[in-house]
Amino acid sequence: MAHVEIPGRAEISVKDLMMVLEAHGLGHDLRRYRFLPYGRRNLNVFLETGDGRRFSLRVYGRGADIHRDGEEETLRWLADHPPGPVAVPQVMGKGELPDAGLPYLLLSFLEGKVPGRGLRHVPPEGHLSLARSWGEALGHLHRVPLPREGFGPFWEGESQGSARRFEEAEFAKRAAQALSEGWLSEGQAFFARQFVEAHLAYLGEAEEPVFCHQDLHGENILYAGEGGEARVVAFLDFEHARARFAEMDWVMPLWSLPPDGTAEDYRQLGPLRRAFLEGYRSVIPLHPRWRERLLLGEMIKAVGFLTAKEAYLDFLHENREKVQALLRGWERT
Repeated sequence: MAHVEIPGRAEISVKDLMMVLEAHGLGHDLRRYRFLPYGRRNLNVFLETGDGRRFSLRVYGRGADIHRDGEEETLRWLADHPPGPVAVPQVMGKGELPDAGLPYLLLSFLEGKVPGRGLRHVPPEGHLSLARSWGEALGHLHRVPLPREGFGPFWEGESQGSARRFEEAEFAKRAAQALSEGWLSEGQAFFARQFVEAHLAYLGEAEEPVFCHQDLHGENILYAGEGGEARVVAFLDFEHARARFAEMDWVMPLWSLPPDGTAEDYRQLGPLRRAFLEGYRSVIPLHPRWRERLLLGEMIKAVGFLTAKEAYLDFLHENREKVQALLRGWERT
């Protein structure tokens, strides 16, 4: 019987998949399935039933805390507060795989194509249109109202209601960890802290955060259309969604677009990044100091990635180089 092994030495079999369908009243006729690893802990499984219905099964690795990740709560919130024209997966059911003993979410299947990092799956003539649509779609997500009570994943301790306090505490924690693990030297950590302190001034003391996806790279969106009609139609994978300041959520899309400037200067805006910002601005006005706020987001994101438990070694090196490049650019200003 076909199976796949995921972290925790658990094997997911076709029998597991059929039992999921039965548990949610979808029959047991499984026509097609495809296992798609997601990170180092989780697994996505594409399912198609005999009558042509399609679903996405998110299986979490052993020891995963689904409530802490908050994906189910986030998707249910978005079902009641849709982000404009952008589709998001709907929760069809949840449970635990009978044989593997792993928690899962059964999600609706969304149509579209994945552009990939660097838009490598998109013909060049569609890049500008897609970048502009990407910014516009993110603007609609940032207009989604934030949940306030009983929504643990979005709010962290004393930081509730203040983007500045949260970012200050989050960076301090990540920088200390990166320093202790040897990814930053004492000098780099010192200057990174100075960098963040200087740029935190561009967040208002009482500024409220917005609904952020936090991981909106080119593997987590779907698009449709060709050439000048290419547009973002759906967002995927909301397990990292949190309340953050808006420009923090620009970082992953901008890093996912093909390079526009030199590898040394992450402030460069070429045609694709400008198109992204034009799309965003068509929905939400840009903050007067958006450039400085974007730099803050890049530094926090890069240092945070140095401590990510699921990151690969080359990814760690890549983000350490980003930190160093940001510091070099700051020194020249």
